[in-house]
Amino acid sequence: MGRFPFDVLFEAVDLLDEFRDRGSGSGFLGADLDNVNKLSADMDKATEKEHSMRIYIAASWKHQHAVEMLSELLETEGHEILSWLREGRPEEAFLSRLDLERFIRSDEGKRVFEFCSLSVKGCDLVVYLGPSGCDAWAEVGAAYGCGVPILGLLAKSEDVGLMRRMIRSWHSSVNDLLQAVRTLADSKSQGHIKG
Repeated sequence: MGRFPFDVLFEAVDLLDEFRDRGSGSGFLGADLDNVNKLSADMDKATEKEHSMRIYIAASWKHQHAVEMLSELLETEGHEILSWLREGRPEEAFLSRLDLERFIRSDEGKRVFEFCSLSVKGCDLVVYLGPSGCDAWAEVGAAYGCGVPILGLLAKSEDVGLMRRMIRSWHSSVNDLLQAVRTLADSKSQGHIKG
């Protein structure tokens, strides 16, 4: 990751050299152009992949719809979302205290915990949606400890102190946040950040 796919480029150059050596009278013009077009499309996909990131969104269940919408926006830009919503984490707000305890202690709870903790430590970027609770801040801390960059969507009622410094940059709108993700993706593709 972070490097131009030179193997695809070299394959395209070899194919063009072969085409030039054969000359236009060889009868293979159509087939060669199809191969060149396919390689060009492969290069476009590889370049797009170079600009994509694996993103985890740390947020409270109360932001479920915002997480879903942000996930869709980021996916349309080619990013992969490591989603705790899609992984089957229960809606904690709707569980009784006893049901939540049972879930946390269950095999399913362990599986979801492992998914979330591995995702925040192994992704390219964490996006924090505030205000969120202790689980989201634990995820931010785990990501920060592993050197994963973290961007935050600022909430007026954010109730966190000094540890808010773990967030690389705070953004007051989704558009500003998306632009920051694009900038980070460009930096990643140039090898300037982890990934």
